[in-house]
Amino acid sequence: RQCSSSGLSARDAACLGRMDTPGRTQSCPRGFARLLTTLFTSGAPTTSIADARRASSAGTRASELRRSFSRMLEDSPGAPPGKARAPSVLQSPSASAIEVAVRVTSKAANSLGMGTKLAYSFLRMPLSSLDFTFRPARTAIWVDTLGQSLSKQASLISAVKSLDLLLGFSVGKASDNLRSRYGRRKPFIFVLFPISLLAFFAFVNAPSLGLGLARPRRQGQPPCAHLVLNASSPSGCPALLACLDAAIAMGQLDRHDLTSPALAAPQRTDGILMSISFAFFYFVFLACCATGSQIPYDALGMELTEDYHERSSLFGIKTLFQFLGYAAAPALGLGLAAAYGDDLVALYGVQSIVFGVLGLLAYVVLLGAVRERLPPEGDHLILPVPFIPSARRVLANRPYLLYIGMKLPLALFSLMPSNLASLWVKHNMALEGWVGIYNYILVWTLLGGMAAIGMLVKAAHRYGKRRVLVRMLLVEGLVYIGVALLPASYFRAHPSALVSIGMLVGIGQVLGFVLPDAMLADIIDYAELHSGTRDEGMYTVIETNLQQFVEIAGGVVPMVALSAAGYAPLGGCTCGCGVSCGRALGQPYARWHCPDNVGYSCTGGFGSALLYAPEPAVAPCAAQGEAVQGLISLFFLAVPGVLALVAAVPASRYPITAPAHAAIRAAVAARAASPGITVYDPLDGSAVVLPPNTPESFVLEHFSRQEWEVYGSADGLRAFLRSRLAAWIALGAGMLALMLYSGVEAVTTLGCLVLSALFVLLPWDAVRLHVISTARFAHAVSQSLSARPSGVEVAE
Repeated sequence: RQCSSSGLSARDAACLGRMDTPGRTQSCPRGFARLLTTLFTSGAPTTSIADARRASSAGTRASELRRSFSRMLEDSPGAPPGKARAPSVLQSPSASAIEVAVRVTSKAANSLGMGTKLAYSFLRMPLSSLDFTFRPARTAIWVDTLGQSLSKQASLISAVKSLDLLLGFSVGKASDNLRSRYGRRKPFIFVLFPISLLAFFAFVNAPSLGLGLARPRRQGQPPCAHLVLNASSPSGCPALLACLDAAIAMGQLDRHDLTSPALAAPQRTDGILMSISFAFFYFVFLACCATGSQIPYDALGMELTEDYHERSSLFGIKTLFQFLGYAAAPALGLGLAAAYGDDLVALYGVQSIVFGVLGLLAYVVLLGAVRERLPPEGDHLILPVPFIPSARRVLANRPYLLYIGMKLPLALFSLMPSNLASLWVKHNMALEGWVGIYNYILVWTLLGGMAAIGMLVKAAHRYGKRRVLVRMLLVEGLVYIGVALLPASYFRAHPSALVSIGMLVGIGQVLGFVLPDAMLADIIDYAELHSGTRDEGMYTVIETNLQQFVEIAGGVVPMVALSAAGYAPLGGCTCGCGVSCGRALGQPYARWHCPDNVGYSCTGGFGSALLYAPEPAVAPCAAQGEAVQGLISLFFLAVPGVLALVAAVPASRYPITAPAHAAIRAAVAARAASPGITVYDPLDGSAVVLPPNTPESFVLEHFSRQEWEVYGSADGLRAFLRSRLAAWIALGAGMLALMLYSGVEAVTTLGCLVLSALFVLLPWDAVRLHVISTARFAHAVSQSLSARPSGVEVAE
């Protein structure tokens, strides 16, 4: 009845009627703001205030609304003397009333229940577990077990990520434009996430499934395998020793100090089959998980709430689940190490089953318990913004450019330590049984990260996101560089010092997610102020793909450098250091099998006494040259430390503080409640003019202001685009020819980096050339040769 007397639409009234339904209050802040605005400005103030209080009592948070409304009255017209009003971002006769209504409803309308936060954040746990299993499996399964060269893998990763880079833009834009009864984001997750789990299982279990299998089958049963002991015995293993002596004398086994390639079952790989298998399943997992599922998932979180502090809470919980997922991988690895420590194929196989089931559970919870926000009223009447104009608007957002300048080095700061940790433990600490120590460090990494989440969220609430992030980056960067100067031998002699390494890396990992994700959500609100639409998918995908391009370099360049420095998988050995000699060669009594060095023992397990030689200082499968060890140390902590200091510079200039964000949300909601009023940008004070979003304006937005000024006509623009397209094609053809002619895998890898950029630049200019040749373009130019995208500062 109150809604009807206030002149609200049936949709607003129905929305308010559902405010007692859990999870739905965030879907109608506009209707509730309009209701309170109408009540507050219609008639005598006393009557209107009383009516507003009665109206507010209809919601589930009645007492909270009444308290909020009473507090907000202090800022309204007629407030008691001495009460200072906040600067208004509105210009209209009822501006103060609208502002009050917006602020009254913001807390209740954007508050998320803990159940929704947990249901949304739960999926982040298996995503992290899958990632923490997938990344080390590239080396442990494909390089160490199957014999793929590190440089060839780097080339394949670069090529696959380059293709995925182009796909990401399509997914983000399609997610923003999708309108379905199930929402914009969840349909992508529903279809693609199960496919990613299948690709993950095949990738991790490649040796068991026979994908790219590196070694030929041996004929017959290897000698003496039935005499291997399950555990060490004080009396040794005389029967096994006698059998080994006889087999060596008969030429069936290698001597411990002299090996024969014919007996060692050399790594005769089928390069084409292995490369195709690796590239296919790697691409499917990336496309369906990291791109097809995670981009819509991240965008979903951006739009669940508009409240500044609620976002910090939501993304804090999400990061907590992220680190629980990261913790699950090493925790399960530690539990399985006792049984499968010398057989990584079996260990990763068990992990893939456990985390696949966990992923399916979280998938069901997300789809069933999290409701997407309803699209804004009249959203179906707005023309979808084409990709290039949408991307130009994103790249014209100054806070977003500062954010990207911060996030790209921050991504490498978080990525490189986790990528290099296993190599640092195995080769710099020179440990045969490296798996247990590696998982031990990861556990402390994740404990440190999880402990830091709550402190970062509380500190951000008290001091602001920018201030906390900048100071933490400066501290982390300096400490990273200092720790990198310590030799790895120090940590081998003092294992307790690894706790500090783990916790240090954990805090750095948290810094890359908790505060930046909340900052990105605030930036999207600022973009809505200028565009009138929410483009979470576009902002997420541009960030993700730029970050992925940087990760191609950050993940691939260290591998190329290590390969050039002489890195050899397992130190040139056939098995050992986690690759089971029983699985690889049928010799379960061998700890390692290397050129002219075979570690025969009673059990074949880590640390078991050697039968024919004294224990070496370093197991040959863990040994690498000094140049390789130096590069591992450099990329593990020193380079990330420098990158943290670099990221602190743009982070210090981030302009959206808590008061600024409150003013942004007030302006957006007030404009929605009272269309036609003029609102002002809280960051620079300029009046906000929405873009016209007409077919003609979209055509003109395909080109930057600088291009209009330099070329001045359609013919000039057309000639410029044709020449640049020809340059891109020539560069791509030349790079392909160089890659094929050189035959050097390092050149192939770096060439893929160049091609990944061309995959974006070629379609970008091709679409613009097509647009400039259409009749619609001629019509738009004929309307106004000086036309520019209104209200949007375009950027090249």
